[in-house]
Amino acid sequence: MQKKSWVYLLCCIKSKELQKGMDIGRNIGTKRREGKRKMRLRNVRGAREKIAADEYTVQEPQQNKGKWQAFFENENPIHIEVGMGKGTFIYNMAKTFPEINFIGVEKYESVQVRAVQKIMENPLPNLRLINVDAKELNEIFDHEIS
Repeated sequence: MQKKSWVYLLCCIKSKELQKGMDIGRNIGTKRREGKRKMRLRNVRGAREKIAADEYTVQEPQQNKGKWQAFFENENPIHIEVGMGKGTFIYNMAKTFPEINFIGVEKYESVQVRAVQKIMENPLPNLRLINVDAKELNEIFDHEIS
Protein backbone atom coordinates (compact mmCIF):
# COMPACT_ATOMS: atom_id res chain seq x y z
CA MET A 1 0.00 0.00 0.00
CA GLN A 2 1.37 3.42 -0.93
CA LYS A 3 2.18 5.91 1.80
CA LYS A 4 -0.68 8.41 2.18
CA SER A 5 -0.16 12.15 2.21
CA TRP A 6 -0.10 13.90 5.59
CA VAL A 7 -3.77 14.77 5.22
CA TYR A 8 -5.48 11.88 6.93
CA LEU A 9 -8.84 11.16 5.38
CA LEU A 10 -11.26 9.27 7.55
CA CYS A 11 -11.94 6.86 4.72
CA CYS A 12 -8.38 5.51 5.26
CA ILE A 13 -8.85 3.80 8.61
CA LYS A 14 -5.69 2.80 10.51
CA SER A 15 -6.98 1.39 13.79
CA LYS A 16 -9.64 -1.02 14.94
CA GLU A 17 -11.21 1.68 17.12
CA LEU A 18 -11.75 3.88 14.10
CA GLN A 19 -13.12 0.91 12.18
CA LYS A 20 -15.89 0.84 14.79
CA GLY A 21 -16.57 4.45 13.86
CA MET A 22 -16.80 3.50 10.20
CA ASP A 23 -19.48 0.98 11.10
CA ILE A 24 -21.41 3.79 12.77
CA GLY A 25 -21.18 5.81 9.56
CA ARG A 26 -22.31 2.86 7.44
CA ASN A 27 -25.36 2.32 9.63
CA ILE A 28 -26.38 5.95 9.24
CA GLY A 29 -26.12 5.70 5.46
CA THR A 30 -28.17 2.51 5.45
CA LYS A 31 -30.98 4.11 7.43
CA ARG A 32 -31.12 7.03 5.03
CA ARG A 33 -31.25 4.74 1.99
CA GLU A 34 -34.16 2.81 3.49
CA GLY A 35 -36.15 6.02 3.95
CA LYS A 36 -36.90 8.80 1.52
CA ARG A 37 -34.05 10.23 -0.47
CA LYS A 38 -33.13 13.72 0.72
CA MET A 39 -32.68 16.68 -1.57
CA ARG A 40 -29.29 18.38 -1.76
CA LEU A 41 -29.11 21.67 0.12
CA ARG A 42 -28.95 24.84 -1.90
CA ASN A 43 -28.65 28.47 -0.82
CA VAL A 44 -29.69 28.25 2.81
CA ARG A 45 -30.62 31.78 3.82
CA GLY A 46 -28.31 33.27 6.40
CA ALA A 47 -25.86 30.35 6.26
CA ARG A 48 -22.80 32.59 5.95
CA GLU A 49 -23.89 34.71 8.92
CA LYS A 50 -24.68 31.67 11.10
CA ILE A 51 -21.27 30.16 10.39
CA ALA A 52 -19.51 33.47 11.05
CA ALA A 53 -21.24 33.74 14.44
CA ASP A 54 -20.75 30.07 15.37
CA GLU A 55 -18.29 29.27 18.16
CA TYR A 56 -17.59 25.76 16.79
CA THR A 57 -16.40 27.00 13.40
CA VAL A 58 -12.80 28.16 13.37
CA GLN A 59 -13.01 31.49 11.56
CA GLU A 60 -9.35 31.91 10.58
CA PRO A 61 -7.89 28.40 10.62
CA GLN A 62 -4.61 29.50 8.98
CA GLN A 63 -3.65 31.16 12.28
CA ASN A 64 -3.60 27.73 13.95
CA LYS A 65 -1.10 26.15 11.55
CA GLY A 66 1.29 24.18 13.70
CA LYS A 67 -0.72 25.02 16.84
CA TRP A 68 -3.80 22.80 16.65
CA GLN A 69 -2.87 20.86 19.80
CA ALA A 70 -2.81 24.17 21.71
CA PHE A 71 -6.12 25.14 20.09
CA PHE A 72 -7.79 21.99 21.46
CA GLU A 73 -5.88 22.42 24.75
CA ASN A 74 -4.80 18.77 24.80
CA GLU A 75 -2.31 16.40 23.17
CA ASN A 76 -4.92 14.11 21.59
CA PRO A 77 -4.45 13.09 17.96
CA ILE A 78 -6.29 15.13 15.35
CA HIS A 79 -8.28 13.58 12.53
CA ILE A 80 -10.04 15.48 9.78
CA GLU A 81 -12.87 14.73 7.41
CA VAL A 82 -12.65 16.53 4.09
CA GLY A 83 -16.06 17.18 2.59
CA MET A 84 -18.00 16.47 5.78
CA GLY A 85 -21.34 17.49 4.31
CA LYS A 86 -24.03 17.85 6.97
CA GLY A 87 -21.64 16.47 9.58
CA THR A 88 -23.43 13.30 10.65
CA PHE A 89 -20.42 11.01 10.28
CA ILE A 90 -17.85 13.27 11.94
CA TYR A 91 -20.28 14.18 14.73
CA ASN A 92 -20.82 10.51 15.56
CA MET A 93 -17.09 9.83 15.36
CA ALA A 94 -16.35 12.68 17.81
CA LYS A 95 -19.08 11.44 20.14
CA THR A 96 -17.79 7.86 20.01
CA PHE A 97 -14.09 8.76 20.40
CA PRO A 98 -13.71 11.65 22.86
CA GLU A 99 -9.97 10.93 23.09
CA ILE A 100 -9.49 12.07 19.47
CA ASN A 101 -9.93 15.64 18.22
CA PHE A 102 -11.87 15.97 14.97
CA ILE A 103 -11.96 18.78 12.42
CA GLY A 104 -14.62 18.79 9.73
CA VAL A 105 -13.77 20.57 6.49
CA GLU A 106 -16.58 21.76 4.22
CA LYS A 107 -16.42 24.13 1.28
CA TYR A 108 -20.10 25.06 1.08
CA GLU A 109 -21.73 27.20 3.77
CA SER A 110 -25.22 25.99 2.88
CA VAL A 111 -24.16 22.45 3.77
CA GLN A 112 -21.97 23.26 6.77
CA VAL A 113 -24.73 25.21 8.47
CA ARG A 114 -26.57 21.89 9.02
CA ALA A 115 -23.53 20.49 10.83
CA VAL A 116 -23.36 23.66 12.94
CA GLN A 117 -26.98 23.13 13.97
CA LYS A 118 -26.21 19.54 15.08
CA ILE A 119 -23.25 20.65 17.17
CA MET A 120 -25.17 23.52 18.77
CA GLU A 121 -27.87 21.09 19.94
CA ASN A 122 -25.31 18.83 21.67
CA PRO A 123 -21.81 20.39 21.79
CA LEU A 124 -18.70 18.22 21.74
CA PRO A 125 -15.37 19.65 22.98
CA ASN A 126 -13.34 17.53 20.55
CA LEU A 127 -15.08 18.68 17.35
CA ARG A 128 -14.50 21.85 15.35
CA LEU A 129 -15.38 22.84 11.81
CA ILE A 130 -13.63 24.89 9.17
CA ASN A 131 -15.21 26.39 6.07
CA VAL A 132 -12.54 26.21 3.37
CA ASP A 133 -11.77 24.52 0.09
CA ALA A 134 -9.66 21.38 0.52
CA LYS A 135 -7.06 22.97 -1.77
CA GLU A 136 -6.15 25.28 1.14
CA LEU A 137 -5.31 22.52 3.64
CA ASN A 138 -1.55 22.98 3.20
CA GLU A 139 -1.99 26.51 4.53
CA ILE A 140 -3.92 25.27 7.58
CA PHE A 141 -2.13 22.13 8.78
CA ASP A 142 1.55 21.47 9.38
CA HIS A 143 1.85 17.68 9.98
CA GLU A 144 -0.52 17.74 12.98
CA ILE A 145 -2.97 15.28 11.49
CA SER A 146 -2.83 11.62 12.58
